[in-house]
Amino acid sequence: MDTKFSTAIHLLILVSEAEQPMSSEQIATSVGTNPSYVRKVAARLSHAGIIEGRRGRTGFALLKAPEDISMLEVYRAV
Repeated sequence: MDTKFSTAIHLLILVSEAEQPMSSEQIATSVGTNPSYVRKVAARLSHAGIIEGRRGRTGFALLKAPEDISMLEVYRAV
């Protein structure tokens, strides 16, 4: 079974509740996967304009308010 959608939802919840941008390692630890998989899912969300990823220490941040992101939009992105 493909886990991209559930990983994307988990990632978005973590990022939306974080006080500062989260790294792929931090997200991977919470999701229970490896950072490279998180980066692949995040790249799809970034391409859809939902999040932005910054290399290095800054991590991922939302580009939209959480209430403006629909489940359908996330599903289509991943």
